Amino acid sequence: MNLNSEPIITIVIPSYNHELYIEKCLLEILKIDIKKNILIIDDGSTDNTPLILERMLLELNNQDIEFIQKENSGLVNSLNLAISKTNTKYLYLIASDDLVNPNSFVKCIYTMIAKPELKFIIAGSENLFENSTTSVTYRRSHELFFDNTDEEIRKKLFLDYPKPLLLQSTIFKTEVLKSVGGWDEDVVLDDYSMFIKLLLKYSQHKDYIFDPSIVVCKYRIHESNSSKNYIRQYSMVKQVISKYAPLSLKSKAIGNRLAFYIMLCIKEKRINMLKTLMVNASTYEILLSLTSIPIIYYKYIYKKL
Repeated sequence: MNLNSEPIITIVIPSYNHELYIEKCLLEILKIDIKKNILIIDDGSTDNTPLILERMLLELNNQDIEFIQKENSGLVNSLNLAISKTNTKYLYLIASDDLVNPNSFVKCIYTMIAKPELKFIIAGSENLFENSTTSVTYRRSHELFFDNTDEEIRKKLFLDYPKPLLLQSTIFKTEVLKSVGGWDEDVVLDDYSMFIKLLLKYSQHKDYIFDPSIVVCKYRIHESNSSKNYIRQYSMVKQVISKYAPLSLKSKAIGNRLAFYIMLCIKEKRINMLKTLMVNASTYEILLSLTSIPIIYYKYIYKKL
């Protein structure tokens, strides 16, 4: 297959207030040596992100780049808009502060072409810190998760989900995202909710593979990352569990997640955040978490999975 004739993939950049990073993000994507469409959807940025993009697009004069500006309506809304506007076989999503690895990206595309039965590939990622150092995103906990049978994975999605699992390390067939109805707009968390829908429907090795050795992206970690706000993270994760978890797993799943964030606060000595987390949680949720704390401590703090 000639990957430089017609676009085979649409690369979507949902952007919001990333004036410091958007230019580098786009320039790295342009290094990907295959024919591609690039769709940038800005969710009402209040900084200079739109101005930077307009300047770049004028300089690049690239007809394969589309830039959409819309009123602020959330990331999930941007992602669903992206699906509706994508007509290529494959689709890739990357935040406007993250970086793609062009060579690894192409390697994943060739893998999907060679194995047409694959609906998506969950590849690898590196954390990119503000001092430019990096670390591996997917750790032993991810390997253990994907070493399970499909049945066990579908249970552990709620009880022992490896965090994070990134959309930006995954290349999809567009039809797959459409087949699960895209993102539910009553849910804030985009990656966890989508992987629940996908892993409940599709089977590992048959429909998808997990291969962290192919590092597709660098996931930027900085002080404004919502992933460091454990109060907000718990609220968003609880929302997802409440919507998708089967009744038989729901209470235990919520207890496990609260225990996880409690232990993170203790580990990082974030006492004020811990206090607020406990105040915001219900008495029932706190009681649920108490039975989970020992195993959460052992796995994620002591064993550092």
